[in-house]
Amino acid sequence: MKTSTLYQNKNLLIKLPLGALAILGMILAWMQWPIPSSTLRISTGQTSGVYYSNAIKYKEKLAHYGVTLEVLPSAGSAQNLERLRDAQGSADLAFVQGGFGFLGNELDNQLGVSVQTLANVDIEPVWIFASKNIDSLSQLRGQRVSLGLQGSGSRYVALALLDQVRLRSQDVSVSELSGIEAADALEKGQLDAMIFVSAPQAPAVRALITSPNIHLVQLKRNAALAEHLPYLEPQLLPQGKFDASGKYPPQDVTLLTTSASLLTRSSLAPALQRLATQAAKEVHKSAGILNHAGEFPSLRQIDFATAAQTRDVLANGLSWLESTFPFWWAQWITRVLLICIPFALLAWWLGRVVPVYLLWKLQAQVNRWYGELKYIEHDLSSVKTNSLNLAGLTARLQLMNRELTDFNAPVELMPRYYTLRQHFDFVFSNLQKMRGR
Repeated sequence: MKTSTLYQNKNLLIKLPLGALAILGMILAWMQWPIPSSTLRISTGQTSGVYYSNAIKYKEKLAHYGVTLEVLPSAGSAQNLERLRDAQGSADLAFVQGGFGFLGNELDNQLGVSVQTLANVDIEPVWIFASKNIDSLSQLRGQRVSLGLQGSGSRYVALALLDQVRLRSQDVSVSELSGIEAADALEKGQLDAMIFVSAPQAPAVRALITSPNIHLVQLKRNAALAEHLPYLEPQLLPQGKFDASGKYPPQDVTLLTTSASLLTRSSLAPALQRLATQAAKEVHKSAGILNHAGEFPSLRQIDFATAAQTRDVLANGLSWLESTFPFWWAQWITRVLLICIPFALLAWWLGRVVPVYLLWKLQAQVNRWYGELKYIEHDLSSVKTNSLNLAGLTARLQLMNRELTDFNAPVELMPRYYTLRQHFDFVFSNLQKMRGR
């Protein structure tokens, strides 16, 4: 297609196709980066536990950002991990107790999935309550003991601790009761001991720590146990930490503790990971019985790799856009800013640049003809006027005349084009006169 025709129909042949390509690019880019669902699912623990109550707080915080959180009770950490790895996406978030990291990474490698840490959110002691004052787990042989539900983090840690003193589950009478039901059974004498992992604010802990007939066990070999189970570490529970009167516990107790982490699927949309991390900051920022204000959430001693979005949110919070607008609007505005506007600006810029380039080419063509006429004039005045030279100049002018006739000059070049035609006619007339002499 001729440059002049393309330029004179620039709206139809240049700007309209560029606009269509920009819209197509926006659609394809949007399809590659769709707005994620505003619904999340979190796998917690028993409805009477701290994980579940924290999840309810997450639900309230996320609702403020326009995200709906479905809270899914579970047996505990093991089931929570299973839900995160489920190919069907049974859960997007989960609370998992420390100590599952090595096992989790092995399974991730086998299943080809990835579980990541958003943050450590709490300290969880290993609580051992007994009807008698004991100081060694070996004293539980033959006793009626609650180890937590199958699939729970409590059962996982309890069995690991019993294994350290050469006790198997068959060596104790394992009760299937857990939580507040097991605490009631212990107080009624239906159980001899209870081993479970939970935050200090759990109802079962509160009930047992203040019970006059139940003893909080202080193990003699805490440091040795922690060396063999590196996800546990000793920590002092000061006397009277549970009440203002200073009665509970009645003396300092060293407990084995682990961490509680908020985990996510690596495939979860980054925007939702950021919002979940922000919710964790708001829920867990206060001081607890075993931690200072601002100590959680943190990324200290994590079991799984850190999600890419976490560190920035923990350090700086959400962006202005995500903290100001509801989730859907923030995501829509983000895509408009990062997809639609760049494509629109590129199409607009090309719609301006391409016609300018075409006009420049047309101007260059006119300038070339002007230059050629100048050379022909020079040749007419300097060469000998024999028939051979004149014939050559005539052929050059005839070729230029065909080009000028085919040239469809745009409005911007009309004055120069008509001046060029007049100059051409003048030179051609002079040539004809010279040939007629």
